[in-house]
Amino acid sequence: MEKHKTKSIDNHFGAFMARLAGEKWQAIAPVAGMVSMATRAGHACLDFRNSPEEWKVISDDEGSEACWPGQWPPEIKGCPVVGDGPGSTPLVLEDGRLYLRRYWQYEKDIADYVLLKSGESDRAVDFARLEQGMARLFPGRRGGVDWQKLAAMAVLLRPFVVITGGPGTGKTTTLVRIMVLLLEQQAGEDGLRIALAAPTGKGVARLQAVMAEIGKGLDCQEDIRAKIPTGAMTLHRLLGPIKGSPFFKFNADNRLPYDLVVVDEASMVDLPLMAKLTRALPPEARLVLLGDHNQLASVEPGAVLGD
Repeated sequence: MEKHKTKSIDNHFGAFMARLAGEKWQAIAPVAGMVSMATRAGHACLDFRNSPEEWKVISDDEGSEACWPGQWPPEIKGCPVVGDGPGSTPLVLEDGRLYLRRYWQYEKDIADYVLLKSGESDRAVDFARLEQGMARLFPGRRGGVDWQKLAAMAVLLRPFVVITGGPGTGKTTTLVRIMVLLLEQQAGEDGLRIALAAPTGKGVARLQAVMAEIGKGLDCQEDIRAKIPTGAMTLHRLLGPIKGSPFFKFNADNRLPYDLVVVDEASMVDLPLMAKLTRALPPEARLVLLGDHNQLASVEPGAVLGD
């Protein structure tokens, strides 16, 4: 791997951490600088489990390699600015990975959400109606596993589902059929509040066009077809950006008003944005992520779908 260069902002951050830590802990300076550098490069953390050669640093100020004092990595456990999880230290060391606290919290929030929502949904399912709908919308195929049908069953039975596959594998087609199944389960009720979102405006336009086209040919009643959403929005618009602030209108204290949130091109969603989305979801809401982790990586730190 080619050697990385720290920028002055990384060096200043490292020096600041060393000042906070005290004279005994000056070895934290290059480590903290590299955490800053790794985050700027799109990583959620500095992974000490990688070989030293993967994290060599060339200092912009000195023009020479910065070597770790002593062994790799230097012993930083017990350093006043490094914690092991809960607390307020600027850095968090967990399982050989060193994080800026904010990114550790983002990752923890998403992990907690996934663990909480990985079990079966507590919503009642009309299995007779579901069986009829599955037979109609997913005609039987000969041989092999019908992954589209399995994806549909997963969304009906679980509150959090990832549907992934390469281009042309039918992710969006499957999604529309899943919506029909969910809407049929809600027959006689007020309906299902559905939000369709994508990370970019281009993704929103593509999703809207595909949804409108697929919905025309579905084998379902007209009142159900009329409830299939064709409008979509960017994730930022969904969450409601507050002008001049990194915060959003919808958050843990003001939840989104939806029963189902679908995010297309989820590989482009970075760690902070995904964490803010999971915080804003109502406890009873379903979340479905669609995408291909081999395409369209996020620009900001964190490869959530791939991870």
